[in-house]
Amino acid sequence: MINDHYEVETPQYVVLGSNILEEKLKEINILKRIKVALIVTGPTKTREYGEIVKNILTDMNIKVFTYSLSNAFDKMQDKYINEVKSILNIAFQNNARIILGVAGGKVFDIVKACSELLSVPYISIPTAASHDGISSPIISYPIFEVISNKIPLKSSRVRPPIAILADTAIASKSDRRLLYAGCGDLIAKFTAILDWKLAHKRLKEKFNEYAAAMSMLGFKIIKNRRKIINLATEKSYRIVLKALIAVGVAAGFVSSSRPLSGSEHIFSHTLEMLSYKYGFRPALHGEQCGIGTIIMAYLHGKNWRLIKNILKEIGTPTNANELGIEEKYLIEALVTSRRIRPTRYTILNERNISYEEARKILYEVEVI
Repeated sequence: MINDHYEVETPQYVVLGSNILEEKLKEINILKRIKVALIVTGPTKTREYGEIVKNILTDMNIKVFTYSLSNAFDKMQDKYINEVKSILNIAFQNNARIILGVAGGKVFDIVKACSELLSVPYISIPTAASHDGISSPIISYPIFEVISNKIPLKSSRVRPPIAILADTAIASKSDRRLLYAGCGDLIAKFTAILDWKLAHKRLKEKFNEYAAAMSMLGFKIIKNRRKIINLATEKSYRIVLKALIAVGVAAGFVSSSRPLSGSEHIFSHTLEMLSYKYGFRPALHGEQCGIGTIIMAYLHGKNWRLIKNILKEIGTPTNANELGIEEKYLIEALVTSRRIRPTRYTILNERNISYEEARKILYEVEVI
């Protein structure tokens, strides 16, 4: 008899709906015992939502401190360290016992890192449907690498949020580009699972069918509902948020980010690192992952045209011009990606791609 043993970590409280923030925030049990909380937001519109959350918590007799990341956060790697240190200082000085991330994008990576370093729980309140970081227990690889080089953060695998409150009335006010980027992050599960299966075949890496199935569900939702999603209505945001939450929870079944990311994410991370090296502006994470999925589906010998067509119908970039990144950087990213995470076996490990080969591949899949 074969016994499978799983230690599953998932959020304790998940609510997805319209105009649910105030009512459901007050229902979270841990907040009834907390005296001091810290809210972390992004530098723009999310600050306004942070103030709304602050007022709700204040009405609950919780002392609230807020911190908004600077405008330079997305442009300079060193800012990651500075932001983490600032948040840790505020939390230590005021004995904050919980962090609430009211944002989208990379803000949640910083929230997760601080939560882990402080050993306090965090609540996810996404203001956009831009990527699965709103629900996953994973810190983005590039950000983890930068932070862990300066601060003793042991692993990119952290605890999941204790609660997720996804208010579609809030998320639907965000730029539709963020919604479409979230779809790119979900489409990426197609090649992420192919890479996981490949690693299982080549290296006997443990493969979890439950986590893989949940992750692929996110891909299938986007594939089947793409025309509705393109309309960018509140219903569209509900569909994408539901899928993003599901795939993030899937990562709680395993001890790695395998259900969420593969070669397509490595390609995106490489582009981000090249942007720091050369000074160009990267596209959104999900947009880059979408392009990466087209390329990696081709390398896997799968139907890359299907991936491309799904992204096109949604409104997500499918070539260099739409992505806003020069061809030469995409070529270099494809060539150098296999060196970024050497311990993560993917289709990139199957061949050593030269610059000329990379150009031909990107031309073949109509990315350049």
